[in-house]
Amino acid sequence: MNLAILRSRELKAYSEAVERIHAASDTKDFSQSVFSALAELIPASFITSDAYHLASGISRHASSRQGPRGWAERLSELVEKEHPAYFAIRDGLREPLRLDDLISQRRLRRLALYHDVFRPLNGGHQIVLPLVAPGFVAGFTINRDTPFTEEEMCLARLLGPHLALAHLHSRSEMEACRGFPDERTVTPREREVLHWIGQGKRDAEIALILGIARRTVSKHVEHILAKLGCETRTAALSALNEHRREV
Repeated sequence: MNLAILRSRELKAYSEAVERIHAASDTKDFSQSVFSALAELIPASFITSDAYHLASGISRHASSRQGPRGWAERLSELVEKEHPAYFAIRDGLREPLRLDDLISQRRLRRLALYHDVFRPLNGGHQIVLPLVAPGFVAGFTINRDTPFTEEEMCLARLLGPHLALAHLHSRSEMEACRGFPDERTVTPREREVLHWIGQGKRDAEIALILGIARRTVSKHVEHILAKLGCETRTAALSALNEHRREV
């Protein structure tokens, strides 16, 4: 990541966005607060928050703009069928990316996803910001009809871990997740440990980050593996995004 391409004004805007996103964890509507913070940082036609529960097939969505009649239903239906980032997140993607990095505009414009979901709200180019949500394919998307710059992608990559961590701490998001069937209880601290495992951190590093003993981290990992029914950390991370599998 080349931070040298960012100007002081952009870095200041990024810092303000980070503060607003972490503050959103304590709000009643996490998604709407994040929409506002992201829109101030990266110009967009619309921004969405999407979560697909793998065990039940139920999904929920929020958007910064209201689409035409039936738009949300088509979004839910077509993302699971046609969106390449859906499959990438399901298979373990954690880093923000551009949709253009996964599919060409020529191929995208042949899909119903483009005509029924992106085009009605002036979309077609998209930044995907994955979230760490056990049992879900989840994330925020930033959408518009013009390509995103390298500077904007740099900002998105810097922001991604903060957004994922704020989501883990969000009361409203966790309450919404508990509304899905067949979800097993993972404590807030265990979600934090899961987040940092997903970032490639070792127990000692996680202990320093969270301000707890290394042995405590190890106990959290034991509990996580038991709840996910896995024997290794690698298997646990894979299980989080395995299609139709309970976690």
